[in-house]
Amino acid sequence: MDGKPLIECDFSANHPYMLAKLTGNTFAMDFYSVIAASSNCDRTVVKAVITAAIGCPSESKAHEMKYKLLTNGVDSATVDSILSTATNAYPWLGEHNILLSNKGVYMQWLEGEIAMRMFAFAVREGIPMVNVHDAYAVNNEHQHIVSRTMNQYREEVLEAYAPVLSL
Repeated sequence: MDGKPLIECDFSANHPYMLAKLTGNTFAMDFYSVIAASSNCDRTVVKAVITAAIGCPSESKAHEMKYKLLTNGVDSATVDSILSTATNAYPWLGEHNILLSNKGVYMQWLEGEIAMRMFAFAVREGIPMVNVHDAYAVNNEHQHIVSRTMNQYREEVLEAYAPVLSL
């Protein structure tokens, strides 16, 4: 941008982080890695399965989620293993019905609320910024303020919307 390379400021494991926070649970920064190690699966596969399960509308639609994952090389037994391992490692996933219950829609909505604040911030500060999902690409000189601000706004959004979300 402006002839300079972009730096991606991205949330790490944003959906699990927000869900943990909204349900009053402690978030482990190595969330996906713990599941990967325990299930003997690649972290990238674990992330794909957990993301799909958070977004899956219901248990009755799990077969559709598994089929889509299968087309990307992840078999049903691996999906089941990862989901079982995840709920064993993080019991709050089961206690709050996080997987296979359409929580991804809430998370995307919250990301949109964060993005709206980030756009207003970027305009106010005169920072050129490109948004993709929950990431913000900026020139290097803006990386630290953007990273700090996006984390601040995420906390503000979670605090503001926690009472209205039924998780």
